[in-house]
Amino acid sequence: MDQLVEKCFIGKWRSFKIFKNSGRVHFNNSHNFIQLVFNPDRVLTIKSYSEGLTKNIAETDRWTIVFDNKRHYIDSKTGKFRYEVITVNHTVMVLLDVASSDKIFFTKDEHWQNFLQSNKHELL
Repeated sequence: MDQLVEKCFIGKWRSFKIFKNSGRVHFNNSHNFIQLVFNPDRVLTIKSYSEGLTKNIAETDRWTIVFDNKRHYIDSKTGKFRYEVITVNHTVMVLLDVASSDKIFFTKDEHWQNFLQSNKHELL
């Protein structure tokens, strides 16, 4: 069952919007975003990009999908990260960073530029 669930995550996901725990909305752009790459070999890479600087948050095959208290989580077996899966489909994924309580909106790489454009319209 876990393998079936994990298949919907396979691919490169980039953040386009973050609802901060403080109530502020942060719109990502092509220079500031979070990237998650779920590889078919089960390696998960998480990177943060900020104004030309790249921060490697995690690169591991030691992660799993956990069902706990009626919720799904992407969980590091090393305790480095834990995200609650709010929703995921073929285009969009919303995760709650358990550590910060920020809700992060991701889209698959091939749709990312379209969502960045919609961010610009929301700012106007």
